[in-house]
Amino acid sequence: MFLATAVETLPTSPLAGTADLVTVTFPWGSLLRGVLGSDENALCGVASVARTGGRVETLASVMPWDGVPGIERLEASCRDPIETAWAAAGLELTSMREATSAELDAARSSWARRLGADRRVWRLEGARSG
Repeated sequence: MFLATAVETLPTSPLAGTADLVTVTFPWGSLLRGVLGSDENALCGVASVARTGGRVETLASVMPWDGVPGIERLEASCRDPIETAWAAAGLELTSMREATSAELDAARSSWARRLGADRRVWRLEGARSG
C-alpha cells in the first residue's frame, strides 16, 4: 500500500493501529514539532499508526532556526515535556539519548552525513500503550 497524506490526518487512515514499528528519521516542520510534543495533531497521527505495544523510533535534531516552540536545541532537559506530550498521545517514551554514529550511519540518510559537529542528533524511543 502506498499512502500520501499529512501526518495530521493519519488517525483516520487505513494504517491506524497496524504498525509494529513506526520510524521517523530527521523530521522537519509539523512532523518535527509533533514528535517533540509541540504539535498535538501531528504527534497523535504518528501514534495512531502503531498497534498497541508497537514501537516508535525517531532520530531528530533541533537548532534555533528550526522554529520548535520551547526548544531551541534538543537536549536532555527537554525530556519531561516531550514525555508528557507522548503520554497524552498514548505513547510511553522509554528512551531519549544522543544517537550514536553507528545509528546515524544505519539511517542511510544524506542529511545525517551533512550534519556538523554542532548539530546533535537525538534518538527517541517509545511504545504505544494499551
